[in-house]
Amino acid sequence: MNTLIARQDDTLDELIFRHYGQTAGLVEQALEYNPNWLICHVCRSAL
Repeated sequence: MNTLIARQDDTLDELIFRHYGQTAGLVEQALEYNPNWLICHVCRSAL
C-alpha cells in the first residue's frame, strides 16, 4: 500500500497524477477504496 502526502490545495486527481503519471481509472479506484474521501470533501466545501 502506498501512502501519498497531499500539498495544500491538491486535488485527488493531481495527487494521483503526480505519483502514478496518469489518472485513467485511478481516481475512480481511489474513491471506491476510500468512499469517505468524497463525503469529507463535500462537507468541507459546504462550510
